[in-house]
Amino acid sequence: SSPTIPEYAFNGTIVGNNDCWHSKSGNFSSGIAQWLSFEFPTEKYITKYKIWSRNHSDNLQPNSWQLLGIHDSQINSISDFSYNIDSSYNIIDTRSGQTSWVRPTGGTSDITNDTKRNEYYVANPGYYKYYVLHITSSGHSSHVAISELAYYANDYPYGGANIYTLNSDDT
Repeated sequence: SSPTIPEYAFNGTIVGNNDCWHSKSGNFSSGIAQWLSFEFPTEKYITKYKIWSRNHSDNLQPNSWQLLGIHDSQINSISDFSYNIDSSYNIIDTRSGQTSWVRPTGGTSDITNDTKRNEYYVANPGYYKYYVLHITSSGHSSHVAISELAYYANDYPYGGANIYTLNSDDT
């Protein structure tokens, strides 16, 4: 499969097997990670995130990753991000062995009904402008795919199907 654009992971739909972010070819066993980033207009305090797998039987779901938080002051733009410069980000959540994925049915019903997804609470939340899902393994040796990724602050979703703004005090 050809890689698809990252924005597909934040478009609020799971229309078919190409309505996803599909990584470029890499090689997880050689330490080549894949990553998917999201930039907020201002720093947000994310406490939870949800991932809907690709609507396909190809087993490209992420198995292991770190969620990275990046302050506005740490980089000028996401193009400045480098995993090799550990002062440019904070590891705020780490997951491994994530193999229990349910294939979405397509459309927007899985998002609207909040079904067929995996949900994770951020271990060390903070205020960050950029969030990077740094994926180190998947069910495939060289690719990973995600239909939807949604971030939540106090249960208000960012990305995914609905966009909400927080109150001025971020509650």
